[in-house]
Amino acid sequence: MTGASFAKWRGSPNHYQGRNGLHVDHITLHIMVGRLAGTDSCFMSSSFQAASHYGVGGDGSVYQWVDETQGSWADANWQSDCSGITIEHEGGMGGIPVTDAEVEASARLCADIAR
Repeated sequence: MTGASFAKWRGSPNHYQGRNGLHVDHITLHIMVGRLAGTDSCFMSSSFQAASHYGVGGDGSVYQWVDETQGSWADANWQSDCSGITIEHEGGMGGIPVTDAEVEASARLCADIAR
């Protein structure tokens, strides 16, 4: 498996096999509109038909759903999915603040991906 050593592997079925001949040239940051546990539940279900490479929780937890050698089903655009690494972040609704721990974990993850 290819990915950040500090991420908890979850293994979603929702991804491309490989990258359709494309190479990683960007990182896409998303907001979950919810919490890490709820997003994990969705991404682990094949019927949901979506997943991101990573997710970052408010406590700084990092989950990995898709191997970095695969394209995720996250950007609603196969070219972007197959040429990027996608990261979901907890928040996006009232009562779910973006925390310092989440920002720090996201920065650490982006640095790891860039390496």
